[in-house]
Amino acid sequence: MKVTSPYLLAAAILGLGLTGCDTPNSRKEAAQTSAPAATTNPASAPATSTDGSTPATAKTSAAAPPDAKPSDVALPAGLKTGRWQAFLVAQQHAVHFVFEVAVENNKAVGYLVNEGPDGQERLRCDHVRPIGDSAIISLPGTDATLVVRANGTDHLAGAWVKPDGKKPSRMAFSAVYGEQSPLRPDAATPGFAGTWRATFRAGNGKTYPATMVFRQTGARLAGTLAGPGGTYRYLSGAALPSGMGISSFDGRHAVLFQGKKLPNGTLEGSFYSGKSAPETWTAVPVAPASSPQK
Repeated sequence: MKVTSPYLLAAAILGLGLTGCDTPNSRKEAAQTSAPAATTNPASAPATSTDGSTPATAKTSAAAPPDAKPSDVALPAGLKTGRWQAFLVAQQHAVHFVFEVAVENNKAVGYLVNEGPDGQERLRCDHVRPIGDSAIISLPGTDATLVVRANGTDHLAGAWVKPDGKKPSRMAFSAVYGEQSPLRPDAATPGFAGTWRATFRAGNGKTYPATMVFRQTGARLAGTLAGPGGTYRYLSGAALPSGMGISSFDGRHAVLFQGKKLPNGTLEGSFYSGKSAPETWTAVPVAPASSPQK
């Protein structure tokens, strides 16, 4: 089941049509990220392209003067300070998150931003280093990286690379610079807000319970999920007449929940986590506790 939300439609345009995400050069760059990036000093990172040449863009690794303004610090690979609408694409589905670029202490840093019902999480990416025409962004709390390059004006392409034995696991990445387009509410959009008791079913037939809590404002949807496998506190996306989709990316996990409301008031949908086999889920509303009788 697919939900044509603004997030996923944009991802289909920006992500699924990209052909430069898995080139020989990008695979070579990805291989160089399989060791923990935190051991590398960004200021001394090799400024050579994958064919051994030294392109002009490699000069962006030079240190900025002590009194440099953010606009004076050269950024690699088409990066610009501000917000990027980012997507990870696998199994013809897209995980949306906000990626912010900033200049702090005269160096580039990034933030993975995920919204939830009660606020947001901002995960700082301290190491952003150039390599040829690309940038390698070390993700917090993991050896995984984003390998990105310019893909036209205000667009990025690349991959999320995770060490996985002898061969790194890769997922296509794309991003467009700027704020998210407003989500338009529709009178036909069903209500998903509330607490739901869910049952997830894996491909092997095993089931497990979870509790889902959704908060809905017009077409915007945010949620949390708590189950035996862990808790996702920062999920956000869209609610449309055709269904809902919420997602999150923290550097370790890229997750997407899609679903629709049935005529009997229950929910059913699919759960995607990276390149793992999708799971299905169903949910019933949890009735609010009644007020005690006086």
